[in-house]
Amino acid sequence: MPRIPQYGAPTVGPIAPVQARFRPADNNGGLFGAVATGLMKTGAAIGDYAQVRARIVAEEEETSAKEADNQFASFIQSAMDDPETGLRNKHGKDAKDAFEPTMKEIERRRSELRGTLSTPIAQRAFDSVADQRMLSAQSLVSRHVAQEFDSWQDDTQAARIALSVSDAGTAYDDPAVADKHIATALGEVRKMGERKGWSPEMVAIESLKTESAARRLAGNRLSDVAPDLGEQYLKVYGARMEPGDVDAVQDQIRTRRSAEAAELRRMQAQARQEQREEAALVSEQARDVLDMIDNGHEVDATSLGKLASRLDQLDKPVLALRLRSAGEVQTFTSEARQWRPDQLQGWLNQQRGEKGQRTPVQAARIDAGEQLLGKMRARLKSDPLSWAAEAGVAQLAPVDYRDARSMQARIKTSLAVSERYGTPPTFLTDEEATLMAGQIAKANTQQKSKIAENIVTGFGRYGRDVLGSISGADPIFAHAGGLAATVPGGKDTAERIFAGQQAWKDKAVAIPSLDAFQAAPGLGSALAFTPKTRGALFKSAQAIYASEAVAAGLDPKFVDPDTWGKALNRAAGATYRQDGSRVGGLGSYRGNNIILPPGVAPEEFGTLMGRINADDLKAIGARPTYGNGKPVNLETLRSGYLFDAGSGRYSVALDKRGTQFLRGPKGQFILDMNALVPRLRGRAPQGVLEQVGDWLGF
Repeated sequence: MPRIPQYGAPTVGPIAPVQARFRPADNNGGLFGAVATGLMKTGAAIGDYAQVRARIVAEEEETSAKEADNQFASFIQSAMDDPETGLRNKHGKDAKDAFEPTMKEIERRRSELRGTLSTPIAQRAFDSVADQRMLSAQSLVSRHVAQEFDSWQDDTQAARIALSVSDAGTAYDDPAVADKHIATALGEVRKMGERKGWSPEMVAIESLKTESAARRLAGNRLSDVAPDLGEQYLKVYGARMEPGDVDAVQDQIRTRRSAEAAELRRMQAQARQEQREEAALVSEQARDVLDMIDNGHEVDATSLGKLASRLDQLDKPVLALRLRSAGEVQTFTSEARQWRPDQLQGWLNQQRGEKGQRTPVQAARIDAGEQLLGKMRARLKSDPLSWAAEAGVAQLAPVDYRDARSMQARIKTSLAVSERYGTPPTFLTDEEATLMAGQIAKANTQQKSKIAENIVTGFGRYGRDVLGSISGADPIFAHAGGLAATVPGGKDTAERIFAGQQAWKDKAVAIPSLDAFQAAPGLGSALAFTPKTRGALFKSAQAIYASEAVAAGLDPKFVDPDTWGKALNRAAGATYRQDGSRVGGLGSYRGNNIILPPGVAPEEFGTLMGRINADDLKAIGARPTYGNGKPVNLETLRSGYLFDAGSGRYSVALDKRGTQFLRGPKGQFILDMNALVPRLRGRAPQGVLEQVGDWLGF
């Protein structure tokens, strides 16, 4: 092994005396002696300098070589052991990959340091030591890389074996694929054994471990899917597995079966709870449906059937039977609703007459029929149109009060409903009358007049009946419209009422009290038997008074009797001629106060009554009788007491108090003087013989 030359440290000391090194010529004097002595001294000095110079140069070269070696050694140590980049701190493939770059970098650094040395002697001295360091570094690196390379191979093969084992477990449902992965793992085991020099026994042991691990994973996966599959798997592959892995699969099978049993118990308990909750919910729905049916709401038959079937499934047979019975009853009711009352009554009579025990459904139908009959009669009495629409007998298109065709269509529908059920014709439902009243309440005077005019024009001779339908919701408007429809000059009166309503609303005038109205002369018991008309007339008279008072500028703190009297008469249908005389309004006959027919003066009414004959009564389709059915002669009729029935029509009583009324074909006899006035005015007063003939005609 080359060795670095060792140099001792240079020493500095006193130079020997010249005379000790040189021997001068023995001439103690003279020129030559002096010259010789000087030369000897100079030569001695030159020789000492050369020696020192050589020594310094040699030591400088040695020091430079040592410094370069120190740096090289430090670099090698860093390349080997640096915590972050040192090769010996790299492992596996990283150590292998770093070997060549590290050695190249060491060689580069050696060349770099050698180039810093200026003399061949220093370079040779550096090379001798650097060679040794390079050999040592290569030896250390090679051993480390070999170990790490072997470790890398071990890790790679172990990872491949583990991955193949895992893949085999993942492919538990495909044995062919799982066997391929196991074969891959076993091949890696053999390669590892060959590389490491394992014995055949060792290879067999490791192969069994590897395959057993793969079979355990696959068995566990199958057991998770179905414990029976796990058992079948052990029967096929159990002999190729280690006992511990077989036990692991069996444990998994038992665990899975326990979990399945627990889950089954939980699901059964949950299903029972859900069924109880659903049964409660469906039962509540069924009871709600039964309530809806009881309240007259129709429920879809298909939905009823499905709900009843679900109740059967939920072990609710009683409620299901009730629901089916209600559905059958609803179907019957839906059909019977279209019958007339007499048809339904006939069906009920037939059912009650049948012998034998009735089924619950039959009994329920009879009960439903009786309830329906009562409801039908009540609705036909109060609101036949809405009942007909609800029963599906009639389709009601909305009434447009601006369109005469719309109103004529409603007349046609109303008359058809009246003919079907034998009820007096009505032209608006209660709901429509209420909506109309709401529109009227928002209208101004001109709009109200226009609405009343449209109703009277569009409904023609039925206009008064339509206004009567509105009277319950807005009696003042109905009364004003009735005046506009039936009384000459009634449109003007209606406008006065509407204008007065606004003045009344604005509190611009004093309004007569109810006492003042009831005490007004000429009214008396004229409206005793029509309280609705009494209220409407009173409110209308108040409105007319308000209009007149504002127009005349009357003191709002006081009531003017004359204006109030005229307002009361106008509300009763009176109109005033230019000469101040009055026709219509309040009058009396045989001491009973009445409302005169439109256009009839108070003094004219008695004359017209005296002209009535038998032909007149035939013309109005009514012949009066006593309560026992015997005919009443004309004299008895003329001497009767009249009670207002509205629109110039009167009930006739035999006594002033109105306890015994004459009868007609359909109940109380009604004398329609409004219809008879044109006939009576065109006829001269009867003579005595004519009166006797009329009397004998009865």
